[in-house]
Amino acid sequence: MNRVLIFVDNREVSSGILDYFRQYDCEIQTKMLLYGDFIVSDRVCIEKKVVSDFIKSITDKRLFYQLKAMKDNFEKPNLIIEGEESL
Repeated sequence: MNRVLIFVDNREVSSGILDYFRQYDCEIQTKMLLYGDFIVSDRVCIEKKVVSDFIKSITDKRLFYQLKAMKDNFEKPNLIIEGEESL
């Protein structure tokens, strides 16, 4: 049986996500990704943002570039917004 290969952007290593993925029988490779934070197949790319980065990336218009690039290069791009903003 083939193990799922997940590419993780090397900027996400300090987030603790590698420990989460290690719970599962998958292969993990870290590298600088051009699109998204995680690539889980040739069709699926995931961008994960905490709320503060989500808001900042809307303000500086980076989010729109990131999402368009993912849409142009993957059949199923995904955006995960993690956490909640306290007011």
